[in-house]
Amino acid sequence: MAKKNPLISLYVRKFGRITTNGSWYMIQILQSYTEQSIPLDADGIKHLILAVSKEKGLKPSSIRSAIKRYLDNGWNRNPIVWKRYTAWKYRFPPDVNTAIRLLCASYVDFEKSFEDEHQRTRETINQPFPKMQEDRANFPSVSDHRSSKKKIICSFIGHKDVYDADIQFRIQSTVDGLVAEYEAVEFYVYPDGDFSYICLLVALKARTYNPQKVTIALISDHSSTEEMLNSERAFFCMSDKLITPVIQESKKDDITLKQTRMMQWIVQNSTHVISYFYDTLYDPHYQPIKFQRALEYDLTMPETEAAILNAVSFLTEKEQLIFQKMNEGCTLKDAGKVISVGSERARQILQHGCRTIRLELEKRYHSKLTAEQKSKKTTCGLFALGEGTFESLTRFKRITDFLFSIYDVRDIYVDSSYSLSSFLFALVYATASRIALRETKITALMCADTFSADDDDQNDMRKSLCPPCHSVTYVSRVGTGDDNSDFDVISDMIERADFCICDLSSAQYSEKIREFAAQTRGSILLDIGIPNDANYMRCW
Repeated sequence: MAKKNPLISLYVRKFGRITTNGSWYMIQILQSYTEQSIPLDADGIKHLILAVSKEKGLKPSSIRSAIKRYLDNGWNRNPIVWKRYTAWKYRFPPDVNTAIRLLCASYVDFEKSFEDEHQRTRETINQPFPKMQEDRANFPSVSDHRSSKKKIICSFIGHKDVYDADIQFRIQSTVDGLVAEYEAVEFYVYPDGDFSYICLLVALKARTYNPQKVTIALISDHSSTEEMLNSERAFFCMSDKLITPVIQESKKDDITLKQTRMMQWIVQNSTHVISYFYDTLYDPHYQPIKFQRALEYDLTMPETEAAILNAVSFLTEKEQLIFQKMNEGCTLKDAGKVISVGSERARQILQHGCRTIRLELEKRYHSKLTAEQKSKKTTCGLFALGEGTFESLTRFKRITDFLFSIYDVRDIYVDSSYSLSSFLFALVYATASRIALRETKITALMCADTFSADDDDQNDMRKSLCPPCHSVTYVSRVGTGDDNSDFDVISDMIERADFCICDLSSAQYSEKIREFAAQTRGSILLDIGIPNDANYMRCW
């Protein structure tokens, strides 16, 4: 048999777990088919199975049974891939013969499309990332998976890091489709790296633009609410509810196993899953994840899969051998035998090699970012904050700390009526005490119609506001149909800022603010008026 084609194992892993015997037999069958061009009739498939059985010294029935287990596992995990790659449109999995015929017949098209993407990657490796179009051809359409359920639960799972410059666009497109499709959507967000923070951002936008349809549940692995609230990057104040699943205890130092069980619980309790896993990165945190009851929307890209294979050239010889054997469907034990090491040492070598690949993917990611993406500054607005109580100031601090550390907010717009408030004092104190935040710029906004246009009046106003603010900007009426200058400032801030922190529980124009934010689809509203102890759930 000729040298194994890594694309075959890449294709087979899309239909089930690559570590099973059935997947290995399927890889061998596909390898034989591509080498010999055997007809895909009953006799041809029988010949392919018989060849594998002779090589392994097993009965053909044993080969069929192993393949069937592999197929059933893959169907329970994600049936959507069958329609995507083979056009299989039934609600039940194909039998063994039909599955082999479909995978062999469709592999040719997969290989061609993969090679085309690979070639484009080589041609454009140093080019900026193209401007995104409104095209969902690269991932499943929401309309293809209609459900009779009026309410769905959608979760996000994926790598901690991101490797595609357009990932936010693709998450946003999928989320927008789900929100438009169903009457109510609850998003499960598990804070664990850059991918989850992008997903949170998209979910917050969806909630702001569709306040009656969207809710956000924070999934926490902390043992208590207090522990969650005191964690460094807590964003409990930004969610509608807190859920702390009780999962099986593991070793204290076994963080990977704990995270895997957490993600498995999330998937099992979701109707829809937006996933972002490149299997060839062998991410130890979230393998294996089963999708028995959830519809999966895969955000991975063939272009990035090709880049992963290209990055293998940066690995050491041992790392390349282990990576190659794993891609062929071997177990860690069998892969380790190639270089005379045990399974644990093989795992260490594989993980070290995958870290090297991830570093190359990060370089590629930053090279793909457009000039606009690199230069864009994240902004935040402050208005209608209410009274500065201990509770409201605590929520305000937690949210601002999170925005500073995660979304790199540096430009702050504040309603001039709060420029001398305890909220701004807390903000100034936070920026002054952290070196990384000392470049934060605070701009006071006020309506131009509230005072005389005389230069002396403007200078006096600047002196009264600066400091603590760095500058003052005057806004004109924005044509909202309201004669109140306060709402002029609020509406202007919603249009110009990425986030807006406010207390809608006591704001005079709370409903009007919500409607304006939803209609303009501008800023993300973060309400500090939501009590910390609301909707706390412990799942046993």
